[in-house]
Amino acid sequence: MVLSADAIRDYLPYYLTEEAKVGVINELKKFHLGEMHYYLFNRYEQEMLQGDGWTRLHLRNFATGEKIFINGVVLSNTCDVDPSNKRDLPVSIIFAPLIPLEAFIGRLLSAGLAGASIDNKISAMRRQEVTNVFYMPAGGGLDAEHIVLLDDIHSMPAKVYRGETSKGKIFTLSQAGFYLFILKLSMHFCRFHENLIRS
Repeated sequence: MVLSADAIRDYLPYYLTEEAKVGVINELKKFHLGEMHYYLFNRYEQEMLQGDGWTRLHLRNFATGEKIFINGVVLSNTCDVDPSNKRDLPVSIIFAPLIPLEAFIGRLLSAGLAGASIDNKISAMRRQEVTNVFYMPAGGGLDAEHIVLLDDIHSMPAKVYRGETSKGKIFTLSQAGFYLFILKLSMHFCRFHENLIRS
């Protein structure tokens, strides 16, 4: 499924004014023109928000069981990870690793993909056309291009992460960046039109 700016109007929140919808759609169209570079910024340094980039998230290596620390992007909704939202049971932070685009290209080369095929894949990611990949240009706390693979998700106890003294926020998404992020989450995980009759 390809994500295009013209196809997302029905996915935008109902509470947005028409002017706000047009503004978000116009920002998303800029990806296709290679113009959108300002959807990451440094604000809300202490709050954890959905779509934030953070350092020192804990991840277990599936093959070895070793605990490693990574940079990642929070997939959990903001309310779930808000410490002021008292819960009866402990909450986990759901996140995906933040991967440098160059490292991902290296993985594709190691897998034997041809250069032209890799170029086409990366171009589509940069235009935000791939629904299971969230692309982030350099800037706003990132020194290089990065991606988030939405099918590589992990979790850790929120209480443990709050106690991590050396953690830090890398970036917060702007409004347009946040809408694009949740659109991609919705389209990747929730396909109402899966073309399968389940009855």
